[in-house]
Amino acid sequence: MEKVKVDKQFSLKVKDFLKGIYLAVIVPLLVTILEVIQAGSFNLDWESLGKIGASALAAYLLKNFLTPTKVVVEHPSQTTIEVAKRNPDDPILYPPGTPIHPKKP
Repeated sequence: MEKVKVDKQFSLKVKDFLKGIYLAVIVPLLVTILEVIQAGSFNLDWESLGKIGASALAAYLLKNFLTPTKVVVEHPSQTTIEVAKRNPDDPILYPPGTPIHPKKP
């Protein structure tokens, strides 16, 4: 069954925060800590690690906030896939009410 999901510009969801914490905070912090340990030092500067994590999270959320609106069709039918391969600006191929151009409420 097709499910149309609209990710609007200038909006953030809980998923963005969770993914941001994982991708933009945990991974850079682990890499930084690993480099410090590989250098032979176990002296971690927690203030700079906090700044790295906070700035990485802010950058990731800002990127998601400014990303243009996109329509995502999950589990598309074969017809939708064939139509999507055609010219998306043709109103005959993409009438309102299809997953590509859903009806506005």
